Amino acid sequence: MPPSSDSTQPTELVQEKSRRTIEVPLQIAELCLEVLEHARVVTSKGNRNALADAGTGVFLAHSALKASVYTAESNLELIEDPSAVTEAEERGAKIERRADEVLKQVKANVEETV
Repeated sequence: MPPSSDSTQPTELVQEKSRRTIEVPLQIAELCLEVLEHARVVTSKGNRNALADAGTGVFLAHSALKASVYTAESNLELIEDPSAVTEAEERGAKIERRADEVLKQVKANVEETV
C-alpha cells in the first residue's frame, strides 16, 4: 500500500494534541472549582473547628485553579482554530470569575464565624 498522500494528517494530529494541552488544565480548573464550592458549604454550615482547614484548602484550590487556567491560556497560541481559542478563553474566564466569587464568600464565612 502506498504511503498516505494526505499531508494534513500530521497537522491534524498536532492540533489534536495541542487541544489536549488546553482541555486537561481546564478540566483541572473545573475540579478545583468543585472543591471551592464544597468548601463554601463547609465554611457556611460546617463545624467551627474545621474553618481553618477549609480556609486553607480554599486558598490552595484557588491557586491550583488559577495555575491551571494560566497553563491553558499559555497554550492557546498552539491552536489554529480561532473559534476553539475563543471558546477556551471564555471557559477559562467563566471558571475564574466563579472561583473569585466563591473565594470572597468563603472569606466572608470565615470572618463571620471567627
